Amino acid sequence: LDGLTVNQIKSVSTHIDDTIKAQQNLAAELEKARNELVYEIGNLLYHEVPVDNNEDNNGLIRTHGDCSVQKQYSHVDLVTMVDGFDGERGTTVAGNRGYFLKG
Repeated sequence: LDGLTVNQIKSVSTHIDDTIKAQQNLAAELEKARNELVYEIGNLLYHEVPVDNNEDNNGLIRTHGDCSVQKQYSHVDLVTMVDGFDGERGTTVAGNRGYFLKG
C-alpha cells in the first residue's frame, strides 16, 4: 500500500468490501443448501433396533427395580419422601398454603 495513491487505496478498499459482501452472501446460500440436505438424512439406528410403525414390536432390553409394583404418588408425597419441603415453617411464616423448599 506504500506505493499507492489515495484514490487507488480507496478503490482497493471498495473492492475488498464488495468481495466480503459477495462471500458472505455465498456462505449464506451454501449454508441454506447444506441445511436442506442435512434435514433429509434420518437418524442412524443401532443394528438391533426393530423398525416398525408403532411401539408394539419393540423389544425389552433391560429393566431396573420391581416393575410389577405400580404406585401412584402425588407431587406432595414425592417431595415429602425426599424430605424436600418444610410445610410447618412455611405455614407459620406465610399462612395456610406457605411452604419452604429444602435442598
